[in-house]
Amino acid sequence: MSLTADELKKIFEVKARFYNIQYNEAYSKECRSILEIRRKDTKVKINDGVVIMMNPGSSKPAEPFYNIKLIQKESFDSDELMKISLVETKADNTQYKIMRVIEANKLNYVKVINLSDIRESKSKIFYDHLEKLEIVDTENIHSIFSEKRINELDDVFKRKRNLKIITAWGVSPNLDILIELAYKSNRLKKTIGYYKYNHPRITGWVERVNKEIEKLNN
Repeated sequence: MSLTADELKKIFEVKARFYNIQYNEAYSKECRSILEIRRKDTKVKINDGVVIMMNPGSSKPAEPFYNIKLIQKESFDSDELMKISLVETKADNTQYKIMRVIEANKLNYVKVINLSDIRESKSKIFYDHLEKLEIVDTENIHSIFSEKRINELDDVFKRKRNLKIITAWGVSPNLDILIELAYKSNRLKKTIGYYKYNHPRITGWVERVNKEIEKLNN
């Protein structure tokens, strides 16, 4: 029987790095660069799993008055972004499903990254933003897979052996450019994630991922 959300909250902590980016006077976006799910009782410092999703949705800090740093596009610096502290984050149903995968496979620490850092819960609006970003963000700095953010990516994929990499970004053709960017990074050679089961919202996603991890372990 799956653990409930309340039971999972007792086992795991969820923290994330939030920032906002100002592209020009009229256009800025709320962002989240990384989210970490870690067992509260672990001392492990290097993550043993990576989950790659479409975007952070409506993710927000648990503290309602948290002051999110604003970064200007012209002065964007990946190293400076990494200095922003991770803060406690409200978990959602997707993250609870990831916790169930972590628990079932005896993992300790998973980093969740996205094809895009743009925080937007409605897919249609998010896709509209992607069209605009093709004009105002030609270097794709809103994506951790941008060449401008190689240091962040190195930190996510620090473990060299037995790192479980799960692709869970859905199946929309609107993501093709970002998916291509992700594969060009050469970090996704051995991944778990199939067309039909490529998002945690799909019924049976947890069970399918668990089976694929079991295959990798055998």
